[in-house]
Amino acid sequence: MSKTRNLQRFYQTTIVQLGLANPFLLHSVLSISALHLAQTRNDTAEKKSYFSSAARHHDRALSMYQEALKDLGPDSWSAALMSSSLLFVYVFIYTIGNPADLRISEGDPVDVFISFRWVRVARGIRLLRRQGQHHLISGPIWPVLGPTISKWPICVDPITKRNIWDDDPPCTDEIKLNELKKMWQDDGTVSNERVHLYSESHNSLIRAFRRMEARRAQSRGRYTDDGNAEFMQSMGWLADLPEPFITLLETHDPRIRA
Repeated sequence: MSKTRNLQRFYQTTIVQLGLANPFLLHSVLSISALHLAQTRNDTAEKKSYFSSAARHHDRALSMYQEALKDLGPDSWSAALMSSSLLFVYVFIYTIGNPADLRISEGDPVDVFISFRWVRVARGIRLLRRQGQHHLISGPIWPVLGPTISKWPICVDPITKRNIWDDDPPCTDEIKLNELKKMWQDDGTVSNERVHLYSESHNSLIRAFRRMEARRAQSRGRYTDDGNAEFMQSMGWLADLPEPFITLLETHDPRIRA
């Protein structure tokens, strides 16, 4: 998952030890490991076997993770955050690496991706970070991932209630992105309530593009091994989206999916 030795040791030792105490994390790690092995195999039967193993571990991890969240103890917050992150990563790796004819899981990530259920997993990562940071600071993952986790932005200022990403300058593709507004602004059949929802969600998308471009500008010309932080910041719009918009994503509203 990382080319740096420090992070390799972290995943090979700290995360495995944490997984032994929290089986839902262990199954998350095993699912990613199986996916990696699947992508290194040329033999179709062997590749399918590893994909199948990955899917089984993922299904168990997700089930156990959801159960663990009902009563999360102080010592389990680090495992929960890592597991939620790996569950999220799994969907993307599986979707990219598994041909359609190799689908074998009832909770197939390809279908999960298309259905947008993965969005709730991504939102859950930030929720865990916000609610459990005092547990995470004293946990085993903080010495390595603390600087990255602490950079995951809380989009809304708790005092002014203003979105702090509004301070970023306009992005390169903003004109094109603003053209999306025509989908609901020029349609007289869209209710005022939906117009407000679409506009609010569109603004969060604009902020995300601005944040990505601003971060790239800040790091230009110097080496950075902070890819995880950049990725999480670029996905911040998921946590910023209003809940009704997520529901419409899951019900395949045509204007949203476009």
